[in-house]
Amino acid sequence: MRDLMASQRQQSFKNRVSRQEREILHNLMTADIFDDVAFRVTAKKLAQDIVEQQVEIARIYNQFYKLLTHEQKIILEKQHQKQLSLARY
Repeated sequence: MRDLMASQRQQSFKNRVSRQEREILHNLMTADIFDDVAFRVTAKKLAQDIVEQQVEIARIYNQFYKLLTHEQKIILEKQHQKQLSLARY
């Protein structure tokens, strides 16, 4: 599990929004004339990066899940059902 977490931390570090990307977003938002197209391109790239990061997190959670015992899986499912019943969607 430690190895999986270390792998996830390393992957998430690579997927962070770079200083350059933050600067681009800032410049686009504070420009005298708003460039809708440029902002959309940048936002779509960042959104895709987020999707890729979420897929990687889900993959690692799946690997964790496969390491659980049957009893631990039952406990996890009960906790999940409890959280669903408390959620305010």
